[in-house]
Amino acid sequence: MVWPCHRLCNGCFVFACILAASRAPGALLSSNLFPADNPWNQNISQAPLATNSAAIMSSIIATYGNGRFHPDFGQDYQTANTPLYGIPYNVVHSNSTARVQVVIDAYPGQSDIRDAPIPANAVIEGDMQAAPTVGLNQRGDSHLLVWHEDANVAYEFYRASRPSENSDGMWHADQESVWDMKTNAFRTLGWTSADAAGLPILPGLARPDEALPTSQGGQGLIPHALRFTLPNAVILNDYLYPGSHTANPGNINVSIQPPMGARFRLKAGVDISTLNPQSRVVAQALKDYGLILADNGSAFFVSGASDSVNATNHISLTWSDNDIQDTAHGLKSLLFTNFEVVTLAPAVTGLTPTQGVAGTSVTINGRNFSGAAGRLSVWFGTNQVSATVADDAHVTATAPAGSGSVDVRVQSGVGNANSSANYTSPIWGYGLSVTSSVDHFAFQTLDAFHAWLASYGLPTDGSADYLDSDSDGMDNSQEYLAGTNPTNASSVFRITSAQMIFSTQFVVHWSGISNRLYDVSRATNLAAGAGAFLLSATNLVGTPPENIWTDSVNSAATPAFYRINVHQ
Repeated sequence: MVWPCHRLCNGCFVFACILAASRAPGALLSSNLFPADNPWNQNISQAPLATNSAAIMSSIIATYGNGRFHPDFGQDYQTANTPLYGIPYNVVHSNSTARVQVVIDAYPGQSDIRDAPIPANAVIEGDMQAAPTVGLNQRGDSHLLVWHEDANVAYEFYRASRPSENSDGMWHADQESVWDMKTNAFRTLGWTSADAAGLPILPGLARPDEALPTSQGGQGLIPHALRFTLPNAVILNDYLYPGSHTANPGNINVSIQPPMGARFRLKAGVDISTLNPQSRVVAQALKDYGLILADNGSAFFVSGASDSVNATNHISLTWSDNDIQDTAHGLKSLLFTNFEVVTLAPAVTGLTPTQGVAGTSVTINGRNFSGAAGRLSVWFGTNQVSATVADDAHVTATAPAGSGSVDVRVQSGVGNANSSANYTSPIWGYGLSVTSSVDHFAFQTLDAFHAWLASYGLPTDGSADYLDSDSDGMDNSQEYLAGTNPTNASSVFRITSAQMIFSTQFVVHWSGISNRLYDVSRATNLAAGAGAFLLSATNLVGTPPENIWTDSVNSAATPAFYRINVHQ
């Protein structure tokens, strides 16, 4: 955003323009913030409770009381000498913002040190509503978020300071993370980001353009998780996907402490029907997408931007404090006891089919299959195969070669992520489904014909046995006998060559395969029809790759015609 900004006041909420068209869910100015299968965009409304959910919540409440949920953002009144409440973001473009060098002071080894397109009048967390706040230590965390709309890339800085605040006249920050929002980007495990958990900040902000009802210029829907904080004392010194960094040394009580990256949710039974309009949209997102623990801070402080800005970085929408800060019908009416901790570990509840041969397409039913960011796979016993996610409850995979009965397990995440700080080590992700009686798959043994069909990627359930898959006039069972390719019309059974030797011997060549017998018939007059062909040799054993048979002929005789039949 930039100063000054022209806006209109309409009752208790403020906006400069109404969005001309609705935006795609999870988008910022029509650009998606991460792909749909990213954990930030994962709907967790059906996820089960973590086994220690009650213990975690009891510990928090015992330590800090049953406090009120707190929106850590608010309305921008554009009042002089009034702090801007929230984490702002700045929108830039290639043709209008030059890249500048940023000196990284504290975490250069865990930073993406790149020149960044920072506008000269960039707004930083901790600034005033109508002007910058001078002095790094006067701005708290001093997060600086810059989103390059053209590239859909976010540049995020922790403890950023302006050139005017530094003796070298350059931008400085303690840490820099660059996030390509077009891909499923993550930090190197063990690395921090501008957030303590190693997470991006921008996609986890509550923004007015999403949360305001359509009647107030927003879209009335927040289709992603929100960033929130808890005090250091109650956070486990581990990280859980999508988190990658710890910041809570000494905290080792797994039973009552959630790790960085843990997912919380507003309980489904909490009545939000009487909440104010903006608060109700946020509360629905808390039920559907939940909260991701991102940093140390005050208990249940959820992050947001005070303003939404347009493509020219001017304020388009802001919140109504009368709505969200209201303790009776706003977000502050929610209490700590209204929240719970969920587990997103994958679970298998059934298979279709439960038996088959190698190459069988198997649908796995269950839950928590989304949010894996393209890193979901399936195990058939000890064989790991790729998988296709249909939705949170269904995934398909192709059975590999195997025998007997095996457990089919779903893995969400990547392996070999061995670290004592990784909550789901050795997998960095939501983990591996536990075995159960409903995940058994029995391998069936194929006969030679169906194994041959499978080798060409054709169905082995009988449906393709007599199909002419390549439309060459021979069905698949005939192609099997002939030893030809059932998926290639140019692959045909035929005499490959013939030649006369010593005037009385005619040598015939054809492609032969093992476990086949061949009969040779000879005719001298095709006009007499098929009956003109008389057997000359029978049950010739196949000798791959080629069979050769010699006929004794009279060179002066009428030309002969040959036909080869194959059988088993």
